Amino acid sequence: MNFTTKSFQYPILANDGSISYQDASIESCAVNLLNQFDLEFIKIPAGTFLMGSTTADTGPDAMPQHEVSVKSFLLAQASVTQDLYQAVVGNNPSFFMNPSLPVECINWFDAKKLCDLLSSSTSFRFRLPSEAEWEYAARAGTTSTFYCGEMISNSIANYMAEVPWKNGPRGDYACKTMPPNSYPLNPWGLSDMSGNVFDWCQDVYCSYDLAPSDGSANDQLHGPEERVLRGGSWYHTPIATAVTTRLKIDPLYKGPDIGMRLVVESI
Repeated sequence: MNFTTKSFQYPILANDGSISYQDASIESCAVNLLNQFDLEFIKIPAGTFLMGSTTADTGPDAMPQHEVSVKSFLLAQASVTQDLYQAVVGNNPSFFMNPSLPVECINWFDAKKLCDLLSSSTSFRFRLPSEAEWEYAARAGTTSTFYCGEMISNSIANYMAEVPWKNGPRGDYACKTMPPNSYPLNPWGLSDMSGNVFDWCQDVYCSYDLAPSDGSANDQLHGPEERVLRGGSWYHTPIATAVTTRLKIDPLYKGPDIGMRLVVESI
């Protein structure tokens, strides 16, 4: 893989709603699929972080906070779009039909099928991110409730912005998905880690008391085989866009706000 340096700016949102921007750079590479799609992947650096929350602000499932070490990995800069999903799987289940929009209305098995089909037809192995990898990349070195600070607004992410976060600003509610990169990038150059569509994670849901500490996905059953969604969506209130919020859900469930993004590995 040939890496290049990607330079960009990410937002910092003050409590009064004003936005400033910080310069950043990160390594990225393009992976060609089907001689038709060049997918950008961000090289997420290895590191150790505190996963989860110390308060119940983003739900009791995000507690207790615990230390996790993550190896470097390559995460798709944006959600899988409908044109790629259609080309690989042969159908488009999305509610908001547009090839440039994120694919949605896919369950966990649909997401896994796309990964398997891509892996069988290329020289790379594709998979869903582990929950720890996802949160580490979404947080991008920050320690605040959202990657942009302690507030969120509709200028930062696509969510039900008419519902304010605490004493924050109200905003217009788009009521639909938006194309990737319609909103500012997070500090590691990733699009829509907050809002737009949820991302499926690889993990079987478990309490953090049982979660791996090495960044890998939990694959152990401790009850119903619920999977994990992360990131919030156009349909959800701001709490869902917080970097620590996690949803446990039936892997067969499909909704117009549930999509996916890819991790790629060399074979």
